[in-house]
Amino acid sequence: NWSGAAYNPESNILYIPVNTDVMVQGLKKLPASNFNKTNAKVLRTSPSAAWWALTGRGTGLRYSMIDRRPFTVDGIPCKCPPWGWMVAVNLNSGVIVWRKPSGEDTLKNIKGLNGYCPPLLTAGGVLFHGGTRDQRLYAYDAKNGDVLAKYDLPAGLHAGPITYKLKPDGKQYLVVAPGGHTILGSKLGDYIIAY
Repeated sequence: NWSGAAYNPESNILYIPVNTDVMVQGLKKLPASNFNKTNAKVLRTSPSAAWWALTGRGTGLRYSMIDRRPFTVDGIPCKCPPWGWMVAVNLNSGVIVWRKPSGEDTLKNIKGLNGYCPPLLTAGGVLFHGGTRDQRLYAYDAKNGDVLAKYDLPAGLHAGPITYKLKPDGKQYLVVAPGGHTILGSKLGDYIIAY
């Protein structure tokens, strides 16, 4: 899905952000002709994909989703926190190696906020992840999930961090692009930050 995952091929461990959301979704009935015939080219071109996303037509579906939002009362999700986790799964055994709440709301003393951002795993065993409304980038120890560092950001981070070197023996950079997201409720911005 949106958040993706990070993978360590040496240990065969998958690091994946998980949300436990309760959502309300609305459906719109589509015309019967939509179910009776499809154009079989729904996502083959940008125009047909846009038409499908906007109308739900040409899909063979009977209904289209029109409204999707968290199930909340006074802005509080109707499920006890934590709502978001960073989870390490051993793909050989299927066993969860560790799981830690991702993000925190220090004013409400809540750990584990919903998050939408892919993690990045370095060869040195550091896992970077953001994506929650607390506007921080977290550095986890990939072995046990302990938080090594937290970096405050000027806007919400929902794009994946990247890392690179300008030359093989050069300094390694970590770059994030906090841009925020209106629907997710994180502060908007247009930043590029290199560490």
